[in-house]
Amino acid sequence: MINRLNIYSNSLILSFLYFISVSAYFKPDLGFFYEIRPILYILITVIVVYDIFRRKYTIRNIDRTSLSIIVIFLLIQFVSIFYSYSHIISIQLFITNMLLISVSIIYILNINKTDINNFFIYVLTINTFIYLISLFLFIFNYHLVTTTRFGLITFTGIFMGKQIGILSLLTIFSIDIIKKFNHKPNILQLKIMNYIYILSVVFILLSFSRAIFLALLVYWGMKMSFEQTFNRKLLLYILLLAFIVTIFIFKPFNDQIKYLVSDREYFINYASHIYKSYILKGNGYGCGKFLTSLPIAEKYIRSDLMGKQFHNSYLEIFFDTGIFGLLSYIAIFIIFYIKSTIKKMYVILSMVTAFLIYNLFSSSLAYPSSLSYFFTFFLILFGIFKPDKRLDNYNNDSENRRENRHEFTNL
Repeated sequence: MINRLNIYSNSLILSFLYFISVSAYFKPDLGFFYEIRPILYILITVIVVYDIFRRKYTIRNIDRTSLSIIVIFLLIQFVSIFYSYSHIISIQLFITNMLLISVSIIYILNINKTDINNFFIYVLTINTFIYLISLFLFIFNYHLVTTTRFGLITFTGIFMGKQIGILSLLTIFSIDIIKKFNHKPNILQLKIMNYIYILSVVFILLSFSRAIFLALLVYWGMKMSFEQTFNRKLLLYILLLAFIVTIFIFKPFNDQIKYLVSDREYFINYASHIYKSYILKGNGYGCGKFLTSLPIAEKYIRSDLMGKQFHNSYLEIFFDTGIFGLLSYIAIFIIFYIKSTIKKMYVILSMVTAFLIYNLFSSSLAYPSSLSYFFTFFLILFGIFKPDKRLDNYNNDSENRRENRHEFTNL
């Protein structure tokens, strides 16, 4: 039993971190998950420290240039604590970010492809379990269906807002990664994953999230381009999603969609008038959102948008940490694209690209408290730090090293 736990401990630790990030967005009825989250983070920190010393994990042979950019990115966030609008918020977010990024880098450098594969299997298991609970409670009218401001029926599952759409996108990504790792999955596993895939697409459609629609279309388009193969099922999904999106163009939805899009226009207009005051330093890590509550914001933002986030991760980061924080953030993505392209990790590249586009309309990549932050940054750091020619950390014998090179290259 102990040996089995040792084998799966790496992936279990990573999946526990993922669950903590997801649980914060459960409905208020399940709000105790949010309340105990600090305790869960302390617990996972103790477990990680013990595991690192027990297994003697190291960060040797790491790309120092890439690591330096990550350190600068974190250092700028740390400095922002001293001039932050809310020191408590900035400290909490910085510590969480340090934990997630540090753990991701250490485990990416020291674990094998089986651990990585198991991690995404556990993510898929967690998401599927959430699906089942949502559907079960939906049968008993547990207020899992809500009405948008325009009368559109949307399914939220056990989450607040449209987080079920994000969770479904992560589920689709996990399934595709699992299929890439496992070249010989059994027929039953494939069927189950295909059913979950279809259910995820349905949940995304029912979420009525335009940003998620766009991210999924971008991912599917890039995936088909890189694979250079005709996939009838995938093409059918794309046509179905495109049809739903097209509906919004016509009456009576066009006025509604214009009203919704104008939300972002108000924030961008407001940002264009105040950005000069925050070029060198922002409002503190996690505190850029408070700028929409200032009296001056009334001149540029609708009253119902006052006090809300900018709904754009790049604006959030700029108003949190200034231009240097934004540049270091962009530098991480540039390094990721260079590294993942060299290693031919096209699936990971497509997923991260979809997330980056999605975050033009969302703040999920700005803060580690968001549902998709850990998952996304794990993919980014995996693309940057995953050993390419030096696969010694992943396997000992030459045969497995050749297999791993083939597996990881095709990601």
